[in-house]
Amino acid sequence: MSTVTQGLAGGRVRAPIYSRLEVAAPWGVHGETVGTQLYAVTRGSCVLTTASDRFTLVPGDLALLRRGLSHALNDPSSMRTVAAAELYAKRGDRPCGGLHRFGGDGTEATLGAASFSLDERTADLLQTSLPDVLVVKARDEVTADWRRSTFELITSDVHGARVDPLVAAHLIDALFLDTLQSYASSNATGGWLRALDEPGIGVALRLLHERPAARWTVEELARAAAMSRSSFAARFTSVIGLAPMTYLVRHRMHVAAEMLATGNVSTDDAASAVGYETSSAFVKAFRRWFGKTPSEHRRHARGRSG
Repeated sequence: MSTVTQGLAGGRVRAPIYSRLEVAAPWGVHGETVGTQLYAVTRGSCVLTTASDRFTLVPGDLALLRRGLSHALNDPSSMRTVAAAELYAKRGDRPCGGLHRFGGDGTEATLGAASFSLDERTADLLQTSLPDVLVVKARDEVTADWRRSTFELITSDVHGARVDPLVAAHLIDALFLDTLQSYASSNATGGWLRALDEPGIGVALRLLHERPAARWTVEELARAAAMSRSSFAARFTSVIGLAPMTYLVRHRMHVAAEMLATGNVSTDDAASAVGYETSSAFVKAFRRWFGKTPSEHRRHARGRSG
């Protein structure tokens, strides 16, 4: 199991919407991501641009974009684009997802696209670790083939070969993890992803994530990391951006928030799961972190999903 998979145990991708774009030059589309967005080119090539970056994508590449990012996709020979909203408007009662064919009669390309939300804990962990756009290249032909075929399978239902939505969500989750693991392996990361691959700090992080309810101390974590207390605390804070105990509280709060939002658990259950002996202490900490009580958070989260 990879370090990223260990650190992000459990489901991450929520409510994915996936599309297949079959295009021919000249073509282009622009818009803003409504969730976390993942793109893959399965045939041909395209250019992905934002206000500050420009990437050429070819089969085997994966591009991950943060929510709310303005961007454009187009063929390499043209910079003219149409608004995604205009393209979707032609779909009538199914504005998102499915098959989209547009462009001219030139060089053809096929793209897969998946838009999804992340659970609170994953979004929080990755907030300081990722750039606005993350593009990873396939490390070999086997990886490139796997990425192409996986996106082809996810979007195959647009041609009538129905894929179970749960299966599609797991496949998108696998591509998401592959993107993160490839990025972490590039040694270009910072924050949480970088820390996972550090021998000492990575060990401590995995312990915190595996056993959030344990009564951790800086001394115990430093011992597990085979570092002195002062060296461990300084390095952890430098890489993560938070002191070890502050990180532990944040992690506990996000684990509890996810339990309350998605599971049939009481405040007492959530408090116990993240190491609080009394509900009153947990409620106080939760309110301090999120600005609302666990009950208010649960009502708000379930109101959004309903």
